[in-house]
Amino acid sequence: MIVDDKNQLGKISEIKSNLPHLLSVIETTNWGDLISSEITGDVEAEYEKRLKDIIPNQCCSIIYTSGTSGFQKGAMLSHDNLIWDATESVKSLVNLHRGNETIISYLPLSHLAAFMLDLFIATHVAGTVYFAEITALK
Repeated sequence: MIVDDKNQLGKISEIKSNLPHLLSVIETTNWGDLISSEITGDVEAEYEKRLKDIIPNQCCSIIYTSGTSGFQKGAMLSHDNLIWDATESVKSLVNLHRGNETIISYLPLSHLAAFMLDLFIATHVAGTVYFAEITALK
């Protein structure tokens, strides 16, 4: 799980014992720690194994809505749904240069548009994402 700040990390830490499938939590302000960590084992083989384990309609992520049109709730987003959305969204982008696109992310990843653009569309086009400081829009 990826969280924006220490406040979000604290919330997850409180309920982590109720999340048996959660392996790790990464706070985005600590990307340096993640980048400098040594990755061991056959990464490509692990990737292929995980890819084969994905089945249609399997939950990839849960986004919690703000409740602007009703009660706050979690919306399950499946792997196939996110990949389809990214693929279809990219089709509407003109003058796209795969591998050469740069995105500046300034919305929290809990926002569905940011989650989709910054993670899935950027990955789909092999783009680079720069994450703005949390205070960038203040």
